[in-house]
Amino acid sequence: RDRGSEYAKAAMLGAPQATQCADRFHIVKNLTEATQLILARCQEEIAAASKREEPCQNVSTKQVVSLEAWRPKEPAYVEKARLARRAGRHTRYQQVVELREQGMTAREIAHRLDLSDRTVQRWLAAGTFPEAKKRRKRQSCFDSFAPYILKRWREGERTGISLCREIKEQGYTGSERTVYRYLEVLKQAEVQSTSLHRLQKFSANTAVWLFVRNPKKLDEIERQYLAALCQASLTLKRAYDLIQDFLSMVHKREGARL
Repeated sequence: RDRGSEYAKAAMLGAPQATQCADRFHIVKNLTEATQLILARCQEEIAAASKREEPCQNVSTKQVVSLEAWRPKEPAYVEKARLARRAGRHTRYQQVVELREQGMTAREIAHRLDLSDRTVQRWLAAGTFPEAKKRRKRQSCFDSFAPYILKRWREGERTGISLCREIKEQGYTGSERTVYRYLEVLKQAEVQSTSLHRLQKFSANTAVWLFVRNPKKLDEIERQYLAALCQASLTLKRAYDLIQDFLSMVHKREGARL
């Protein structure tokens, strides 16, 4: 039966021996209303979290669209080679220190290990293993066109093909893949910014559907917003897990699990 008290009263009078139960629609409706109450109770936590994250979010957004940030990470083989070079330098440094402790001069150490006098002197003066300076990422032919792409993005142009065509007309000779990679970074920055804005404008009435819907049916912005809510409140994170588990029981008719 539904949740009306009159129906419950009539069922009790007409069939007192019967077990009354609600249909799945009304069970989910009860769950939705309970979820809305939980969200309302957590509103202060969410508001506090949005205030804490706002400065960090502004910094992150600025960094994510910078030329240094959007470029891809170095390939695994490059990282492996870099670590191998570091290991070799560290071994040589330890040898320098050991020979110095044995009383050898910097010149003698340099001759023994086939290093330059200047390198040995610099290592000894440092007192600790001197890490190699991180190389600056190689400049891309796309760099000079990135500000234009960012400008067009802010104007509302989101079509990669159109943006590629526009910068090619201006002289861009690089790959379209580079352009699309930059657009993906801009998209992620926008999604994060939108999630923060929604967190600041939090409403239990609108957020409740994120908790009771199938997560596979949420779009990227909705998933980011849901993640932000669960991160802002441990209560909501626990509630979300329980809600999804309960909905699974309802849909699969697993009442025995209760």
